[in-house]
Amino acid sequence: MLRRLAAVTLLLLPAVIAADKWTRYESEHFELLTDGGKSRALEVLEQFERVRWFFGTTMKIGDPPIKPRIVVFGNEKLFRTYAPRETAAAFYTGLPFRDYIAIGPLGEGQARRTAVHEYIHLLVKHSEMKLPLWMNEGLAELYSTIDEYGGKIRVGNPISYHLYQLNDNWLPLKRVVAADHESAEYNKKEHVGLFYSTSWALMHMLQLEDDMRPKFNRFNQMVLAGAPVPEAFEKAYGMTVDQVEGHLKGYVRGNSVRVAIFDLKFDKSKLKLEGTPANPRDYQMALADLSMATRDCAAATAKANAVEAEFPEAPEPHVTKGYCAWGYGEQDRTKAGAEFIAAARKGSPVPEVYQAALGLMPPESRRQDAPAILEAALRLSPDSHPLRMSLAGEFLMQKEYDKSYLELKKLKSIKPSEVDQYFPLYIQAAWWSKRYPEAQNAADQYVRVAKTPEAIERAARLQRLAEMREPKQVQERPMAYAPPPPPDAAGNLLPPRQEPEVAGSKVHGKFVEFVCGETDLRLVLEVNGAREAYWLANPEKVTALTKSGDPVDLSCGKQKGEEMELLYEPGAGPQGTRGQIRIMRWL
Repeated sequence: MLRRLAAVTLLLLPAVIAADKWTRYESEHFELLTDGGKSRALEVLEQFERVRWFFGTTMKIGDPPIKPRIVVFGNEKLFRTYAPRETAAAFYTGLPFRDYIAIGPLGEGQARRTAVHEYIHLLVKHSEMKLPLWMNEGLAELYSTIDEYGGKIRVGNPISYHLYQLNDNWLPLKRVVAADHESAEYNKKEHVGLFYSTSWALMHMLQLEDDMRPKFNRFNQMVLAGAPVPEAFEKAYGMTVDQVEGHLKGYVRGNSVRVAIFDLKFDKSKLKLEGTPANPRDYQMALADLSMATRDCAAATAKANAVEAEFPEAPEPHVTKGYCAWGYGEQDRTKAGAEFIAAARKGSPVPEVYQAALGLMPPESRRQDAPAILEAALRLSPDSHPLRMSLAGEFLMQKEYDKSYLELKKLKSIKPSEVDQYFPLYIQAAWWSKRYPEAQNAADQYVRVAKTPEAIERAARLQRLAEMREPKQVQERPMAYAPPPPPDAAGNLLPPRQEPEVAGSKVHGKFVEFVCGETDLRLVLEVNGAREAYWLANPEKVTALTKSGDPVDLSCGKQKGEEMELLYEPGAGPQGTRGQIRIMRWL
């Protein structure tokens, strides 16, 4: 019996080894893992480098902080385990910590074009271009056909499926240019093919047709600046949407479709690609991440646990398990926080992990651990603005005002999307460290650039703060509220703390912002869809009741929208508030 069992084991062993035979290739901008052949892997990697080189040569693009990982499957059954649709030849998934592009073993030409289409979406995302849906899809389809022709780069090869669709049917252009991700044109089966075909044809015409091409840059800049597409058509081309549609019909139903030839030559000799046997840590975590992308966190966690058992110092399993517990699966904040903190301590290369660890960190350990975790993250990503501002915010809350100010001074430029985080931090750090002229200049600048009603209100408050010159006039921010009394020495639970009898009114809403840094502190609740501010005059005299009884660590700025009930004294507060808070209760 033992001999028969040994024989069966030997027969099965080669199949197991073959199933786990993965190869890893790495180029300057990509990592590729495959369980298939070398020639196909190199062809795919070369095409991705060609596309990335072309976009880097012809326009401004943004590379992701971590190389996208391409997984080229040789096993059709394994590919179908992760593919989002039965008909998918390739797919892209942008996880919070890494971009993945997976390519199946069948339909190679279509698979590669689909994969390049998705990669162009990745480039657009990391370049922070805000494109309408039709423009994003049309751009990706147009450039998915990039190839070499006579030693040059050719763009715009006709896609027969799209031409066939548009000769047989038509989707009104007004609906196409107005569509978003929730629109029927993008989601209903009978429309989605036409939406892609029309988007491709429109972008093809605007960029390649002789009459339209010279005016495309103006049109593009207007759209990127937020102008409605119909307005951009009229100003750039002198045409209404209906007139553009008529022109487009003639373009796609004519006798020829133009292509563009770029006098550029991709030097693939510099690639020098050599494959090496893939470490199980790499390919098993790739499969775990693809499982997570399909919301199969049970499979993802099982794979991650197996990798952790074999490679106990690896941070990757904790990253995947952390995200599974924090948005892809069970919504367990405590578990997610523990996994992210473990990943940070093991040196994860993913900047977002450090921010997640910080956001989910227990209040009692935040003061000690948060700056160290953020400083470790900045050693990996010294140019990360979000990490730098998070560290400055931690120093500000811990009253290390000089440290906060010096961190913010390391930022040499600010993106428009960062204005509402940067200026409140900088103004407060400069003011509390007694750099009053700098605080005043920054506040005046913030008033000029603030856009939303909330930002305009915040800028005005901070400008009033910056005009003062005596920190004694300003209440220090509360760091924590005292918890209820613990059990006595014998372990007996003490009676629950009683609410003091305070006259006043009650309000129930979502705690959405904590405003601090001037002569008063304010809690902002969202009540029936409207924002209402309540004055926190003296935190030490306010009763704070939490569900768990744990201390409350309030940070300035936007909050998570937790349900809260306030008992307040109406009218007993500064202008812009509804009254003075007496009791705060988290529901």
